[in-house]
Amino acid sequence: MKRLFIPLFCALFMLSACAEREPEAVDFNVEQASAEVRADIERDLQNFDREMETLDARMAAATEEERAELQEEMAELRARRDALQQDLNNLSTATAENFEDMRMGLYRSSAELNQELDELRYEAASTREEFQQLASTRMTELDREIEEMEASAANASAEMRAEYDQAVAELREERAQLSARMDELGNATEEQFMEMRSDFAQGLASFGNKVQMATHRMAHDVRD
Repeated sequence: MKRLFIPLFCALFMLSACAEREPEAVDFNVEQASAEVRADIERDLQNFDREMETLDARMAAATEEERAELQEEMAELRARRDALQQDLNNLSTATAENFEDMRMGLYRSSAELNQELDELRYEAASTREEFQQLASTRMTELDREIEEMEASAANASAEMRAEYDQAVAELREERAQLSARMDELGNATEEQFMEMRSDFAQGLASFGNKVQMATHRMAHDVRD
């Protein structure tokens, strides 16, 4: 059973959204803030498109059954990607009153889309070695993002610094748990590996979601 995990940075995201809707924020520039969100989401979409192209290339080596399943799942992801693009286009209609809801919705949808893409990438790995290489590469990428968050936290407001330090600590704790599970995968028999890989893949993809949300959240506060 999956353990419910509500990290501190999610609460910070919601609390900040409420705070920024207070009447005293009379100098809030919707156009500038929208441009920053647009840049974030467009970068996420570009990364998504590159990964999908890689999956397209993989289908040439897949069996007919694997190809059919992969094509179906990729079609669903592309439909969600198009929906996210439409939501991003709608950001041009944002007002000071609804901007935070729109921004949070975009960031959440982007993180969820990439989580599902990660799960599909791990599922498509045809060998144990390929799966472990994908997981190792992804964990290295996430380590780098966490390190960048730590560096960015130094530029956050004083009242937010402690909360960000705690959020990063929570991410590092979950990262350590994933590392231990990855070691178990490496030492597992082939039968054990096949039983464990799906659960580990979901955990790693979920962790990537949390890191992405935290990265967007912290980047927003530092810019503000």
